[in-house]
Amino acid sequence: MNKIYKILFGIITLFIVLGLSITQEIDTQDSNSKKAVSGFFKPNGKPIKAPVKIDAGESCIIDLIQGYSISGDISGSIEMNYRIIVYGKCGSPPGTYNEEWIAHGIFKGTIIGEKTNAKLSYTAKVKAGGDVNGLIIFGQGTKAKLLITGNFSDGKLLYKGEVY
Repeated sequence: MNKIYKILFGIITLFIVLGLSITQEIDTQDSNSKKAVSGFFKPNGKPIKAPVKIDAGESCIIDLIQGYSISGDISGSIEMNYRIIVYGKCGSPPGTYNEEWIAHGIFKGTIIGEKTNAKLSYTAKVKAGGDVNGLIIFGQGTKAKLLITGNFSDGKLLYKGEVY
């Protein structure tokens, strides 16, 4: 019986060592496949489609489609379809009230030198005055996660993140 326990212990130990080794290799491959990216994106003038404003009591909901140029490690163009809630009355000057954005869009261009097209989603909180804190997630075509920061008065926003 003692010999059987030693054999079983040896087999279990072997599986544990092999399992740890395989897990470490997978973790190394995952971290090696992530690439840091950064750059800027800015709107291409006025919205592609005129904004539609919906009065929602003390707030305003805005639907619009906006084109962007993006430069840096990710470069090309993005067209985003937005739904924005402005925590103020419709017709107020832009940047007067806090806002929340949700958008989906299509990217066409290059990511670290590789030509690609990808779908993306974008969410952001925008403070009165224009400070932006957002997140873009790329999927279906490529995978990336970008943090978006900056102020609209600068005419462009900064992105930093990872492509994997």
